[in-house]
Amino acid sequence: MSRALLIDASVALKLALANEEFTAETTHLFTSAILLGYRLVVPPHFHGEVVNVLYQRTHTTRVELRLPLDDAAAGIAGIESQPFDVVPRPPSP
Repeated sequence: MSRALLIDASVALKLALANEEFTAETTHLFTSAILLGYRLVVPPHFHGEVVNVLYQRTHTTRVELRLPLDDAAAGIAGIESQPFDVVPRPPSP
């Protein structure tokens, strides 16, 4: 049985965007998990959350948080390049 690590969109974005808080720690976590053979899994709504965060960051009025569109596009490309497996939501009882 393989081990899996469930990845949250907010954590994955720290890996994909430059200059985010805890980027170095996130990179270390992902690298270690992959080297140890973990399967990186994401929930079905993961990509929607990623796009929503990037949209919010490109449209914020808070200058210190604003993200240029090119950086948002690079963030999406960075997320898409990761070996994430989307796991379906279990059926409701």
